[in-house]
Amino acid sequence: MTPRARRGVTLIELLIALVISGIAMMAIAMPFVAERAFWRHGMQQTQAQRDAQLAMRAIARAARGSTGYTISSSGPSKAKITFATSQVCAGNNQIFDGGPNVGSGALTSQCGSNAAQYLINRPGDQTGSKVTELRFQSASTSNRVHIIITVTTKNNESERLETDVYLRNAT
Repeated sequence: MTPRARRGVTLIELLIALVISGIAMMAIAMPFVAERAFWRHGMQQTQAQRDAQLAMRAIARAARGSTGYTISSSGPSKAKITFATSQVCAGNNQIFDGGPNVGSGALTSQCGSNAAQYLINRPGDQTGSKVTELRFQSASTSNRVHIIITVTTKNNESERLETDVYLRNAT
């Protein structure tokens, strides 16, 4: 048999085909990898928004149904507010306590003498949301409170909400 009569693929040809197909696979896979990173980023941003809105709604609901409030501490690292005779707590005081220095970024709500419930960053929570800023500020009138809350996920996606809440039942 002459060398020309042999048909087949040489090792060099096989290696070249493998390299070319590997490059083609990488070119096809890169958009999928990038899309997954964008999706994960969007999900974390959505989680931060959801957690911040949940906390803001809970605080606003308690404020609107209360007769007054007392700010025990307010700063970026720790904040505590008590809403008097909250309708949400069946006439008991409702306390919100949170911030970066409270349970590594937790926000809790407590009705009267009942045990506190975690709104954000409960122990064992794997979602990774935490409160990085929580402030309560007295407004010029006693029937209004200014609330600032920033929630951050474990990958530093954050959402900051700021609002004034009017107490409907304030005296």
